[in-house]
This record gives sequence, structure tokens and C-alpha cells, in this order.
Amino acid sequence: MESVWLWTLGIFFGLWLLLTVVRMAGYQALVKLRVPSPVWALLPNWNLFAPRPGVADYYVMCRDQAGAEEAGPWLMAYGPEPRKWFHGLWNPNKVEAKAVFDLVQQFAGLILQMKAGGEEELLQSAPYLHLLHFVRHLPRAGAKTQTQFSIIIREPANQYEGTLLVSPWYPV
Repeated sequence: MESVWLWTLGIFFGLWLLLTVVRMAGYQALVKLRVPSPVWALLPNWNLFAPRPGVADYYVMCRDQAGAEEAGPWLMAYGPEPRKWFHGLWNPNKVEAKAVFDLVQQFAGLILQMKAGGEEELLQSAPYLHLLHFVRHLPRAGAKTQTQFSIIIREPANQYEGTLLVSPWYPV
């Protein structure tokens, strides 16, 4: 009886592996079979190469102002950090960095889709408000009353650097 279960499990997992390979290899004739979509959802989908790989680095810069003083220098609030050998195993900053990166990417996509005169909508969008929240809650030295942030894009391959946005001043 035990060998029947082993054979059954072996056939089940072997079939699962075969269907996964078929799905990953992209055999379109087999993939287009009329199989209910929940069945396909059980198959892992590992994208080895991104369809549109990221070619740009985003930086969130911020500066503060205290009262009637001159605005302080631009400081980097977020930017890609150099990888260290242990980051594959332990990277405590990964979650926050990924969240900010995703927000900036979503916001950059909104900028590209923006119609003329849509600046007000852009400043009320969820990615913008989350970025504003992130910047307003950064640790600060001294009594600052206002903050401003900017999003910078760098494309090393094209040797391009530009500013996507400079926000208005906000109270801290």
C-alpha cells in the first residue's frame, strides 16, 4: 500500500514539473489548451528575465527649512545603495527600500500618463501622498518647520539625469 502512495505522489509531482516546464518554456500550442485558469494558477511562474528590465535609478532628495531661514541643502532620502556580499542572506533595509522604489516607479508612471493641467490630480495621487508621508517622517536634526522633496532619475546607460518632480513646501 505504501508503494502505491509513493507512485501516486511521484506521478503527481512529475506531472506538475512537466506542466511547469511547458508553461515556462512557452510552448504556445500546449499553453493555449482550454484548461481552467485555477489549474494554471497552481503552476509556478518564474520569470528569469524581466520583460522590461529596469534601466533607471531613482533618488528621493529632500531639504528642510526652519522658519525664515534659507532652505537647507538637498540630502538623499532614498537612493540605490551599493550591494554588499551578505545582502543575499540578510538585508534589513530591503523592505523599506523596495517600498519607496515601488512608490517612485508608480509615481513616474503617473507622470508619463498625466494630461496637461493634471498637476493637481498628481499631487493628490496615492504614490505622491505616500512619498510625502515618507519624507515628512524622516529623522531631522534641529527644529525644522517645512520640508520639500524632489525625485531624480538617472539612466547610466543613456548618460541621462533629470528631475521628475520638485514638490511644494510642506509643514513637518
